[in-house]
Amino acid sequence: MDAYAHRLANALVGNLRNDATLEVTLVGPELECDDERVVAVTGAQFEVTVDDRPVPMNAAIVVAPRSRLKVG
Repeated sequence: MDAYAHRLANALVGNLRNDATLEVTLVGPELECDDERVVAVTGAQFEVTVDDRPVPMNAAIVVAPRSRLKVG
């Protein structure tokens, strides 16, 4: 739905322009990574944490194995 945020997230993490992204509305997910991931949260302002520590939006974030990424 937010084409700009979709393209920005992919650009920040080095993906192709049309690679898949996850879009959330109102309340975001809590995700646990099995291995290291580079992610970006873009679009509407959310509180974003990794292992309960705040991380910035609109930036590439490295999430370590077994870490929890929470969005809003």
